[in-house]
Amino acid sequence: MQYAEKTYYPYLGEAQYYNRLEQNNGLYYNNQKRQLLFYGKEYEQKVKKQSVPELYENQNVLRFEMRFKKQLRKQFNRPEIIASLLYDETFYFNLVKMWRNEYLEIQKINSKLIGMKATGSKKEFIENLALFSVLELGQSKVLHKVKEWQEQGLISKKQAYDLRVATKQLSRIKVDGKGNELITELDKKIKEVSYNW
Repeated sequence: MQYAEKTYYPYLGEAQYYNRLEQNNGLYYNNQKRQLLFYGKEYEQKVKKQSVPELYENQNVLRFEMRFKKQLRKQFNRPEIIASLLYDETFYFNLVKMWRNEYLEIQKINSKLIGMKATGSKKEFIENLALFSVLELGQSKVLHKVKEWQEQGLISKKQAYDLRVATKQLSRIKVDGKGNELITELDKKIKEVSYNW
C-alpha cells in the first residue's frame, strides 16, 4: 500500500448489517455471524512479539480479513464444513468472491473537494457545505452524533432515520473525476487479489 494502514480507515464508511468499530489495532465490522477486519500486518507481528518478515519490514501492508463466527453450514449452504473444502477450487473461488463482495459493500467516503462547484443557488451551496462537513468530520462521526441525539430523546426515530439517509446520500456524491485516491488504490488491490487468487 502507498500509505500507512490507519490512513485508509476514515474513508471506509458504514456497511449494512455490520457495526463499524475503529480501534488502535484496526478497523472492525461486526455482526452475529461474521467479522470484517482491516489491520496492519507489521503492527500485528510486533504485538505478538514475533519478528517481522523481511518482506513486510518498513512496508505498508494492510490486511483485510473476513472471519466466520458461527452458523457456518448455513452461511455456506452445506450439510457439513470440513477442512478439505479449502482444497475444493469451486468452494475456494466462491469464498474469495464473497470476501471481495463484502469489501465492495462497505460504503466508501469521498476524501476532499478539489473545488466547490460554483453556484448561485442557496440550496446547492448549503448542500456543498454539508458535503464538505461530512467529508471533514467523517461519516461515522456524523452518524454517531445523530444516534446520540436520538438516544437522548432530542430527535425522533423517524428524524434520526431521515438524517442517516441524508448523510449517507451526501457521502455518495462524487466530488471530482478521480475520486478518492486512497479508496481507488484499495479497490484496485482487492480486485487484483480476487481475480488472481
